[in-house]
Amino acid sequence: MYARLAALTIALLTAVAATLAVTSPAYAVAGSAACHVQPGPSGYTSSCGTGTAAFTYVVTFQVSGAAPGTSFTWGVSGASASSSYGCGSADSYCTKYIPSVQGDRVLSATVGLSLAGQTTYTYSDAFIPATCELGGWPVLC
Repeated sequence: MYARLAALTIALLTAVAATLAVTSPAYAVAGSAACHVQPGPSGYTSSCGTGTAAFTYVVTFQVSGAAPGTSFTWGVSGASASSSYGCGSADSYCTKYIPSVQGDRVLSATVGLSLAGQTTYTYSDAFIPATCELGGWPVLC
C-alpha cells in the first residue's frame, strides 16, 4: 500500500513539474526596428528613405514587438543631428533632425533590446538624399 501511494505521489509530482515547465514564462527578447523619413512616404519599414528635397530631414527609428519592461540601447551613426528626441533606455523610438548636405547619406540604427538579463540586437537604415539650394528652395543634387 505504501509503495502504491509513493508511486502515485511521484506520478503526481512529475505531472505538476511538467505542467510548470510548459507554462512558466520564457524571457525571449523580441522586437524589430523600422524607420521613417520626413518628408517622405508614410509608414515604417526596416529600410526607408525619401526622394523629396528638404533643408532638414526628420528620421524616426522605432522598435515594435518589444515586451513590457524591455530596455533599449540606441546607436545611430552616419550623419550629425541638429537635435534628437527619445533615444533613451526607456524609449522605443529615436528621432533625429538631420540638416541637408550635398552628398547622399545612410543613417544606421543599431538597437540593443534587453530583458531579464538577455540582450538581442535589431537594425534599420534610412537613406537621406543629397540636397542643394536653387533660388532659396531645396532641390535634389
